[in-house]
Amino acid sequence: MGPSGSGKSTLAGLLLRFLQTTGGAIRLGDRCVEEYSLAFYYSYFGYVSQKTTLFNLSVRENIAMGWTAVPLERIQEVCGTVRLRETVENLPQGYETLLAKRACSCRAVRCSGSHLPERWSEIRRF
Repeated sequence: MGPSGSGKSTLAGLLLRFLQTTGGAIRLGDRCVEEYSLAFYYSYFGYVSQKTTLFNLSVRENIAMGWTAVPLERIQEVCGTVRLRETVENLPQGYETLLAKRACSCRAVRCSGSHLPERWSEIRRF
C-alpha cells in the first residue's frame, strides 16, 4: 500500500525478476536472486489477486485448484490458517458444497467479519 508513483509496481517487478536492477542487488540469503533458478526462486512467492474467481465446483475442488489427491487434512489446515475452517464446515455439505455462480456473489456467507469470496484469494497462496 502506498500512494500512486511510490514504486510499488517497480519493487514487485524487481523482486519477481521481471525487471533488472540498474544498480545494487537484490539478495535472498547471501546470494543475488539472479543466481537462483526461477523455479526455485518463485517457490518462495505467492500471488493474491484483488479479484477472486470461484469455479462451479465444490469448496474442496476450488481450494485444490487442479491439484489431484490433496488430502482433506491439508485443505482443512489451509482453511484454518485463513480463518475459514468453521465457515466451510458449517456449509450444507461442508467441503463438498458446490459453489454455484450465484452462491459466489452471496453476501450472506461470512467468516470472522469477512466474506467467503474475499478470503478465497488467501487460500490459494498455499
